[in-house]
Amino acid sequence: MKLLITGGNGFLGSRILSFFSNSNHCLAPSHQELDITNLKQCQNILYKWQPDIVIHTAAISDVSYCESHTELSNAINVNGSVNLAYICKELKIPMLFMSSDQVYSSNHTALPNNESDSCHPLTLYGRQKLEAEQRILDLLPDQGICLRLSWMYDHSASPFKTKSNFLTQLMNANEQSPVFFSDLEYRGITWVWEVIQNLSTAFSLPAGIYNFGSYATTTTYQLAAEMLEILKKKNNGMSILQKRTNVSPRSLSMSQDKLQVHHISFSENLTGLQSCLTHYSNNCMN
Repeated sequence: MKLLITGGNGFLGSRILSFFSNSNHCLAPSHQELDITNLKQCQNILYKWQPDIVIHTAAISDVSYCESHTELSNAINVNGSVNLAYICKELKIPMLFMSSDQVYSSNHTALPNNESDSCHPLTLYGRQKLEAEQRILDLLPDQGICLRLSWMYDHSASPFKTKSNFLTQLMNANEQSPVFFSDLEYRGITWVWEVIQNLSTAFSLPAGIYNFGSYATTTTYQLAAEMLEILKKKNNGMSILQKRTNVSPRSLSMSQDKLQVHHISFSENLTGLQSCLTHYSNNCMN
């Protein structure tokens, strides 16, 4: 199978490229080789390569950066995604689009979100992802697959690029640098390798939108407290875990029901985190 991966140098894309390159022909053009905001470049690359599927991970995902760079983030997160979908339509190529749980930002309950729920995201990034989903599926009603990803993490011992994430923040926490999480927030927090290992099956999903990540049974504050116990982080005075204040209740947790119909499932948050720690512990011991 020939795969074209955008964002191949990023947190998710680099791992996808590594995972699939041994058994597939993969092309991961750099930004200089493929500027997705340039329709002509998209056309040239896709017509030349003729991939069996496009895995689109390239995006500006920093929520604050999106807010302060509206035109640039819209050009990449929305227009760039639409450019790829337009050429995929011409060539009849399936497109796997990495969306986000941020489309659910305005859900103020503890209940998990379903793909059919009405979405009114609070962040610009969430609105951009939602618009990109809608426009991709308008162009590719039979070949567009939109995966709503949660907050992903990996261990700091990973050989790949690892940005600050839920796990590394807890691992680095101390009395001088405490971590802050909300006891009013439910959200999926997913080991990135669990996402990647489920992608092969996702290639065969019917067109549409799918929640694609771990699910929450506790608040992020409660999860952090449990993880600090597992990491044997002790308080000697000031707590290294503090409650985030002045926040509204919200749930970014995603229902697994639609995905499980297609025999794909993800771990509950704590189980996934424990699996990640076990993997790297065994790897280091070997």
